[in-house]
Amino acid sequence: MKEVAKLLNDMVVNGVITNYAVFGAIAQMRYTEAMEGTPFRVVRADYLAAIALSVGRAKDSARVLALLESGAISAETIENFCASHCLVEQWARFKRRFLDA
Repeated sequence: MKEVAKLLNDMVVNGVITNYAVFGAIAQMRYTEAMEGTPFRVVRADYLAAIALSVGRAKDSARVLALLESGAISAETIENFCASHCLVEQWARFKRRFLDA
């Protein structure tokens, strides 16, 4: 993970790219594993959870669960974010399936 962060940061310094933000599994790892001393731009956990809920695959549900279990985000934060981004139904479905059992 540190090597990826270093490579991306070097690309910015060298003018290959102007900016970046990582998504998906790499972003989830950033929220669930400590990375000390290496700056790394990732999508915020609430955005990552919302993207996963909007797609709705099994591995996306697992990502949301990992974010919740790691303490990177709270259910209340996801619920509020989903309410403001038209994802109330997807969040309700996820809660029924995984949190209200």
